This record gives sequence, C-alpha cells and structure tokens, in this order.
Amino acid sequence: MADRETDRWSDLGDPAKARRLAWMWVIFALVAAGGAGLSWLAWWVAQVGNYQDNWRGFNEGDGFPWIFVAVCVVAGVWCLFVARRQWSRARHLARDH
Repeated sequence: MADRETDRWSDLGDPAKARRLAWMWVIFALVAAGGAGLSWLAWWVAQVGNYQDNWRGFNEGDGFPWIFVAVCVVAGVWCLFVARRQWSRARHLARDH
C-alpha cells in the first residue's frame, strides 16, 4: 500500500480534500444504486409491456437480473460505508485544523 503522504487518494490531512473524497464516495454509491434501479426498471418495463425480441434489453419472461442488482447494491453499501468513514475523518480534520 502506498504511503499516505504520496497516495493520490489520500486527503493529505486537508479537511477540504477529505470532504471532496467523501462526496466522491457518496456519488459512487448513488451511481451503484442507480445502476441497480435502472436494471430493475428495465426488467419491469419489459415484463409489463410484453416485450418480445427486444434486442436492446430484456424480454417478457426473462429472469430477474439478481446478480447484477446484488453486485450494485453491495457496491453501493460498501461505498456508503467508506463515505461515512471519510466524513468522520473530514470532521476530525476540520476540528483539529
């Protein structure tokens, strides 16, 4: 693992950078949740709309994309956990700065 002082992903003890990194992780979590939601919505529309031979996505009767949705949800929860730790670090740095 890289030294904290030379690591590109480190906040280097700067509260503003720590906040930006926390926001970055929140955005990653939202992107993961959006991927899961969009996948669910596309599958649902195909089921309700009786889509047949849909070359762009799901068809009626296709199984639910459990693996993709589960991976997105797990990634989103993990990103929120990292964001929470980063927000805590940002508050700690702001208090000590």
